[in-house]
Amino acid sequence: MIFTATPTYLPLTLAADSRAMCCVCALLTPASANANIVPTVGWCLIDILTRPDLAATARAEIAALSPVGINMQALLASPLLQSIYAEELRLRNAIFIQRTPIDDTFKIGPWKFPKGDLIIASSWQEARNRETWNQRGRDGEEHDVEEFWAERFLVYKDDPLSRSEERRVGKECGSSV
Repeated sequence: MIFTATPTYLPLTLAADSRAMCCVCALLTPASANANIVPTVGWCLIDILTRPDLAATARAEIAALSPVGINMQALLASPLLQSIYAEELRLRNAIFIQRTPIDDTFKIGPWKFPKGDLIIASSWQEARNRETWNQRGRDGEEHDVEEFWAERFLVYKDDPLSRSEERRVGKECGSSV
């Protein structure tokens, strides 16, 4: 499958974090995308099959979406399956991004980088930032960012805190979210 920069198969009900994670994958070269797909799908299988309740839910979801044959479009649009995949990308994969400024006015936040210097950033730390990622389930149960949680990227219309960006906005405004 070839991904485009604008993944049109994503439903609008996913949080921006989930869509962003998919866009990061779409920006990777085909070789590195293939290198990430195999271990990520492997982790999906491990994490689904080692959790009997999740395995039953995933099987029911797949059976409902593909009753006869494989309906790839329906499977790709499944919020649960997308959440599982995005969680595996967040938890199990990390990338280094390397950039070199082409002028002397390049700034990220308060930091100014001289032209020609190498900038390296890792996704590992932000993927485990407790202030960024949803850790609270529908019933109030907590799910640490160091652990796999299949529902981390699901957005519930009646729960604005299920959106990671809502949690950040609340903190930025001084709320006790």
